[in-house]
This record gives sequence, C-alpha cells and structure tokens, in this order.
Amino acid sequence: MFAASALVDARRDDAARRIVVDDKVVSRLAALYRVQLGRSPSRAELDALVEQHVREEVQFREARRMGLDKDDEIVRRRLASKLDFLERDTAAVPEPSAAELQRYYETHEKDFVQPATATFTHVYFSPDRGGDEAARARAETVLATLQKGRRTRAPELGDPFPLQTDFAGVARLDVAQQFGSEPMAESVFSGPLGRWSGPVRSGYGWHLVYVSHRDDARVPPLAEIRDRVEAACVDAAKERANRERYAALEKRYVVERTYRR
Repeated sequence: MFAASALVDARRDDAARRIVVDDKVVSRLAALYRVQLGRSPSRAELDALVEQHVREEVQFREARRMGLDKDDEIVRRRLASKLDFLERDTAAVPEPSAAELQRYYETHEKDFVQPATATFTHVYFSPDRGGDEAARARAETVLATLQKGRRTRAPELGDPFPLQTDFAGVARLDVAQQFGSEPMAESVFSGPLGRWSGPVRSGYGWHLVYVSHRDDARVPPLAEIRDRVEAACVDAAKERANRERYAALEKRYVVERTYRR
C-alpha cells in the first residue's frame, strides 16, 4: 500500500511538473496577439510568446505549490471578477419586441435626456497684455462698439485665443470644461440671446460673448434614438439575468453571519 501510494504521488508530482505547449496553446497565444495588435505574430514573436507563457505557467504553479493563492484578497477578487465576466458574457437574452422597447423608453426617459446646447462666438482679451484690469477695460471698450453695430462675430477685435472661437451645439458642461470656469457657462446659457454681452471672466482671461441659438434639454423621440434604447434595454435584461443566476448560485451555499452589527 505504501509503495502504491508513493507511486501515485510520484506520478502526480511528475504531472504537476509537466508543461505541455501544444498546437492548441500556440493557436490561442497567436489569436490573443492578433486581437491586441491586429496582425499575426512573426516566428520570433510567437517564440517569445511561448517563452512568456512557459514562464508564467512555471511561476503560477510554484505560487500555488507554496500556497500563495490562499487567503489572498487580490487573487480572490480576480477570480470572482473573472467568473462574473464569464457569466455576463454568456448571458443571452432575446431581442426586445417593439412593445418592450416602447415600455422601456417610457419608464427610463431620464436616461435619454439630451442636455441643453448653445451656439455662440466670443472675443478674447488676454491679461498677458498689460494685466487683468487692462484686459477687462479693453473688453468693455470693444463691447460698447459691438453693441452699437450689427456684427455677430468679431474675433479680430480681441487677442488670439488658444482654442476655437466659434462653438456650435455645445452643452453647458463642455463650455465649463473648455473655459475652465462656471461664469462663462452661465453667460452662454443664461445671458442675453442675439446680442453681445460681457465682459465674462474665464480661466484664460476676459471674453465678450454672442449667443446666436440655444436648444433646451429634451428627450428625443424613440425613432430617433432607437439603437440607444435597444442597447440599454438589452443591457438591463442581461443584468436581470445575471442577478437571477447569482441568486440561484447563492442558494447552494449557507452564509452564517456571526459578526456584530
């Protein structure tokens, strides 16, 4: 019995030390390379991939032999994440019907709101020319001139701006991010329409603003965003399927909560 046990253990140890790199493994490595780089690996690159695979396999087996996978939070989370990914990837849901799409659209309208947008132009005055107060004074002088005329665009009356001068159909958040300040966004979306206003301070300096058009926030009709609604509907169905699958999986286990609450 002892001899048989020793023989079995020896065979197990021999199997644990054998790393087989067959055609299936090489094909998988080449396929992953094509997905990542968009082309097949050369012979030298494939040889390097095989060597890397062998190195990782040796390190993986040694780590398991040393018990490094036990009680390791990173390994635990990685395995749980991989299982979750595999389950999400295999979750198949039927294509939603027209009625289901309509129902999802009506109950999730807030998810499809398009923000208010504005179309405007501006004239920039840089503090680098004489300081901040001088830039503002120049802006006020030009504003008085523009308000007397009918010009709707006049970047040449100011200083060169590092970004664009004209903006079409931009949202409030985009304006705040572009100009590095909320006052500029407030001027564009709450200031006068169809006439020059300012000066307005931004992260760059002072501006005169002419807003030619604004569109209020709205929910587009279903026909206009059908693809978006369908994708969201399918994702929601997959999420429900995953929750149901996990609930069934959880029932296989007994969870004892003995900690103090």
